[in-house]
Amino acid sequence: LSVCLSVCVEDFVAGHAQQNGEQLNNLLKTLHGQYFRGGRDCGHPHRAEFVGYFVLFQLGNGGEVAKYLQKLPRALLEEPQVVFALSVWSALRTSNYAKFFRLLRRADLLQACLLHRYVGEVRLAAARRLLRSHGPRAQYPLEDLSELLLFEDDEDVSAFCGHLGLPLLPPSEPGA
Repeated sequence: LSVCLSVCVEDFVAGHAQQNGEQLNNLLKTLHGQYFRGGRDCGHPHRAEFVGYFVLFQLGNGGEVAKYLQKLPRALLEEPQVVFALSVWSALRTSNYAKFFRLLRRADLLQACLLHRYVGEVRLAAARRLLRSHGPRAQYPLEDLSELLLFEDDEDVSAFCGHLGLPLLPPSEPGA
């Protein structure tokens, strides 16, 4: 499962997003059929991991996730991989962008790959909320935004904020 998913996710991120997304979705549906044959839970030891990946892949389709979760046994919903995916789903549904990025920091490799396609969208929504709540004249510490929105370096956060017209305070001097 891990090898198959990592290949699909790697291809998904590299390009041909729609086609690769459809292929990954078909793979996940096929695996779902194997884990839950005839509507029954087959008791496979990796089913919670699979359910977590499936939920993370379907984050953009909240109705599908809600219907899917209603069919799962309570014990499966309490497994750590599923709890993680549900926490991410909840963070997005409630527009809790800081929580989304905290969870992304904790994600394993495959979870992070599945969440990667939402990072830009969540950053944009968070920046828009900052502009609405604090006004266009407020300035934001570069380090804080970099940490909050999980940017890799100051150049990336500066370019992002510059594009959106989100004013930044200059980086603080070390030891200041």
